Amino acid sequence: MSEGSKKPGSEMGEYRRARGLERHGDSGERLKKTTEGGTIGELMAKIKGSLARRDQVAKRKETPVVVEDKDIKKEAADILAQFGEERTKELRKEAQGYLDDFMRRRKEILEIRDVLSDGIIELIREAHQSSEKESVAFWREIAKFEEEVKKTDELIERLAEQNPIAFEAHWLLKLRGYKKSFERTGIIETDAIRDKSEDLMNDVRRKLEGTNGVVALLGPTGSGKTVLAKKIAAEFSPNGEFEFISAHPKMTAEDLVERMGITVSGIDPEKVPEVIRQAQTRYVLEHPDATEAEKTKDLKTIEDIVNGRESQRVLKTEKILEAVGRAAAEGKLVVIDEFNYLPPDTLASINDLLSSGSRAKKGFGVILTGNIGKTYLKRQQLDPAFVNRILSGTVEYSYPPQELDKSLDNAVTSKEDIELGSKPAERDLFQVALTHLLDKKGNLLAPEAALEQVWKLSQVFSLVQKLAEGKDFRSLGLGGTGLQGVSVFKFETVALSFRNLNQVVREWKLDGFTKPLDWYVWQDIVRPASVLSEKEAAQLYYLFHDWGNLMAGDAWAGVSVDSTTWRLSGVESVRSPKRKAETLKPFLPAEVVRAVSGRELPDFSVSEEADIGRKKETETEAEIARMEKEFAAEKEAFEKEFNIEVFCAKYGEDIPAEAEAVPAN
Repeated sequence: MSEGSKKPGSEMGEYRRARGLERHGDSGERLKKTTEGGTIGELMAKIKGSLARRDQVAKRKETPVVVEDKDIKKEAADILAQFGEERTKELRKEAQGYLDDFMRRRKEILEIRDVLSDGIIELIREAHQSSEKESVAFWREIAKFEEEVKKTDELIERLAEQNPIAFEAHWLLKLRGYKKSFERTGIIETDAIRDKSEDLMNDVRRKLEGTNGVVALLGPTGSGKTVLAKKIAAEFSPNGEFEFISAHPKMTAEDLVERMGITVSGIDPEKVPEVIRQAQTRYVLEHPDATEAEKTKDLKTIEDIVNGRESQRVLKTEKILEAVGRAAAEGKLVVIDEFNYLPPDTLASINDLLSSGSRAKKGFGVILTGNIGKTYLKRQQLDPAFVNRILSGTVEYSYPPQELDKSLDNAVTSKEDIELGSKPAERDLFQVALTHLLDKKGNLLAPEAALEQVWKLSQVFSLVQKLAEGKDFRSLGLGGTGLQGVSVFKFETVALSFRNLNQVVREWKLDGFTKPLDWYVWQDIVRPASVLSEKEAAQLYYLFHDWGNLMAGDAWAGVSVDSTTWRLSGVESVRSPKRKAETLKPFLPAEVVRAVSGRELPDFSVSEEADIGRKKETETEAEIARMEKEFAAEKEAFEKEFNIEVFCAKYGEDIPAEAEAVPAN
């Protein structure tokens, strides 16, 4: 791009604002087209017709206070009109140039990342089924590949920081990815969650090898352990197939491994001739004195009986393998979810399969998920011998990080501090919550205070999660606002999970923001908690109300909390608020990205900074070219079968005695 294009100044800023408003207008047009035809369109037309008739009867027409698509478009048009038609075209072309440049390089780097990631998974999966897993050099190579994957992510971040258009696109694409991740797996993989998952997967991989195939993934309820366990099992099992058990206290050893059962069976038609031949041969050997007439008659009878069995089904008693037994027989992983619900003698039934020299096929392993500790109710006391077995295979998994003490605005890092190496405040729980408010394009149309409210909601959730894990709030570095005079919080029955957060935010949105966010916190969290544990419900209300500044309206005027006895009063006085169509604000992409990234957007490079920017861009492109060349070579290597002789010769290792050289393609 020319030097002039590097100095778009305020014009480009105003153009980006106009384009941001147009995005909301485009969303309205898409909704209109979707609802003009088909069943949805017919139903909406019917509803609108009924409303029109109602208004006609009432002789009046109420207009809700909402932002109309035409208002958004008009504001965008007014901004663009200031530049004139020709300058608007120039700005659009210039902005598109920045975007196209970033998107092209981002796409290429992500394709390389996918090739590398898939190759690593395939190599690890193959290694678990062969002798290569004993090679130190092999795992050192895997570690190097994994570091290269992380470098690709860092490279995209550097590309995105070159101008605000690339930065906006980068984060909006991330948010779209979060929504797709939720639809596919039920969990939103923010950067911190993804990094933690990848680290845990590497940890689990090592522990599966070091503990004869058993790993215990431990953490608080609703933190995503089960989803992660399934992901690991799919990647490490042949063909991605694994067994899954949802544990409960009534399970027996027979439910896990194998049981005697009655099956219905018959003779395979293809085997009938051989069965007849064997039966007739046995008859001849056992009846040497039979006459020829008797033999002819009896052999015909045998043939008729066997042929008759082909079409009949008979009952047969035999061993039937259950999930753990099938996994052991087929050499794949089994996930036992909430394993510490199981009685000790039931868990002990899998010890034999996990011991060295067992009948389990190579590749068998067990991933346990559960909650350990006195703060979790209705769990079985674990057998000391089993605890000793899983001790070295224990991996901890927790909730994502979230800054607790700063306001949303104060938690945004300035450009100057970013340049000095400062990192944005942690906000992964906020990113999870905010993702649910956006549409699939990353647009946000919501009440004006929505960002601040969801930020505070995320902070309270994170605080309760930490308290439920047994942490003392006085050690969390909080300013103390709203917590004076309280000595201790204790959550043993209630723990706020991803599911709770998702439910509150999504219900708020799917109700069209016609009721305050407070109502869903009350209805979905505090009120149900009051049935399970009044004291914990009182603590929740206290934190949401006194520390989170939620539930402060007239609807909760009759509710009070005694923080010395943790008694909650006035629950029955709360009534559902009337729906109110309040004004909605079309948030600009820059506003959403600023909040979700936790940093001010970068500037366009100007004057001396332009030279620095161009130099950095050249270095970045050189790095991309280097990585493309390197990854192309790795891709080619992954597509060939692994040659143990070549590998060991390269890294100076002895070839394992049991390994057979596999010729390369």
